[in-house]
Amino acid sequence: ISVVSIFVNPTQFGPAEDYTRYPRTPEEDIYGCEKEGVDLIFIPSNTEMYPEGFQTSINVRELSKPLEGELRPGHFDGVALVCCKLFQIVGADIAYFGQKDFQQYRVVERMIQDLNIPIEIEMCPIVREANGLAMSSRNQYLNEKERAEAGSIFKCLIAISEAFNGGERDVLTLCEIGATYLSQMIRVQYLSIVDQLTLEERVDTCENGDVVLFAGMLGNTHLIDNVILGEKNEGICTQT
Repeated sequence: ISVVSIFVNPTQFGPAEDYTRYPRTPEEDIYGCEKEGVDLIFIPSNTEMYPEGFQTSINVRELSKPLEGELRPGHFDGVALVCCKLFQIVGADIAYFGQKDFQQYRVVERMIQDLNIPIEIEMCPIVREANGLAMSSRNQYLNEKERAEAGSIFKCLIAISEAFNGGERDVLTLCEIGATYLSQMIRVQYLSIVDQLTLEERVDTCENGDVVLFAGMLGNTHLIDNVILGEKNEGICTQT
């Protein structure tokens, strides 16, 4: 039996972030779930998830600090909290998370291990638009020109992956190679190569299985993406 939860979680948005305007498309979501044969859809309200007097928090200390955690303080506390609640409510055996939010995956994985939550977690491939842009609800913010320019993010990551496959291991060199493919419209927030398990940044050289993580602003839209070094990233699911 498959269950899809649909919930825009207020506790993972900062005061100046886009919670109020974050895309909400319940009718489209329900139609998509029905089309895919989903058995149950769970769409709770804010008051159901966070009733009056709610005061519990969860902090996965080290994995939540760098990268998105530095850009968005408190974000992963909200992620860990809502995932813990959803796991308890639904009582699922396996939870599926997209690779696009790689740091989120690691945070949730650590949380379920530390709290002995009886659930398995699996990572699903990134689904991409025709130009390589990783699919995300926030892509709806992009205008036509921005959407086209956003395709350069995947070009950057693939260039790094190909250089690595060609034998390059120097982190600075790899990041410089990738950066040349980025649109000038994109303001880079980080382009880092990290250890897949600890998310510790590689300073000198990298190795097979490390992850190249990207975050940047295109206009007012925050975009993230990644590739795992040594894998056939060109073959990731592509959607037209």
